[in-house]
Amino acid sequence: MKYSSLQGRKLLAAGIIAAFVAGCGGGGGGSTSSDAVQPSPNNSSATQTLPPSNSTPVASTQPVQPADPTPVVSTQVFDIEKGMNSYFMNEATYKLKASDAAGHVYEVTETITPITSTRFLNIDPNNDIRGSFESTTFYIDGKVQKAIESPFSSDSSWSVLYFKMGSPFTVNGYSEFNTLKPIAQAYPLPATAKVGESGDLALVAEKTFVDGTKAEQDLFGWALEADTAETAWLCFTERTLVTVGTTSSKSEVQAKRCSKITPAGAVIGAKADVYSDTETLRFR
Repeated sequence: MKYSSLQGRKLLAAGIIAAFVAGCGGGGGGSTSSDAVQPSPNNSSATQTLPPSNSTPVASTQPVQPADPTPVVSTQVFDIEKGMNSYFMNEATYKLKASDAAGHVYEVTETITPITSTRFLNIDPNNDIRGSFESTTFYIDGKVQKAIESPFSSDSSWSVLYFKMGSPFTVNGYSEFNTLKPIAQAYPLPATAKVGESGDLALVAEKTFVDGTKAEQDLFGWALEADTAETAWLCFTERTLVTVGTTSSKSEVQAKRCSKITPAGAVIGAKADVYSDTETLRFR
């Protein structure tokens, strides 16, 4: 399995993609409850590479990941501004698990730590900028995967999302391993939304030129998706803006990290989806 379309798109609000790409050779509802799957501590220093895509899969005793419950489209109005602020500014640890068609089990431990230091004011002196530090440790079949982008040979990938606190929630930049990624265009998040609504959040300034004529930029966005009559999934999405000459187009969503929220904006769960050319990993 190779998720080559995700190479270089590594924020996913905590680096799930970075860890996933590291584990797969390419280039992410969980909760804070105690019954979440725990990676084996005995394998914490091992590294495993998945078999080539043309190899014969080894028979697995792992159960097939169950389908998600049928979503219900809520008619309520959700405070997505508070939901986004709550996710990024409240310390929490989420443990998410997925499996693929060959029976391999993927686990992510995601830790969120809010940063309120005023040293971020140089990013935008006119606004109250805050940061959300997110560290992700990724496992395949219980064995930790090294973060390929880390200069410290770390078992964890990490990133910081910078944003304007309060109303409107606005992304001001992000960094990976101390490398700041400026934002070319920011789009304020609406205060409220209904299920089915979505929009852009930030276009990253950094461009990747594919063949000398085609430029690609990371584009972060949001979407409010159906869950139950009383809750919804507020998703932080990643896609690519592709520009050829003066013509630009958006790719399909390549990954999304979602928080389960109430109409008042309380965060009560998490999940993530990572897409490849052949299948989707659903972290729950």
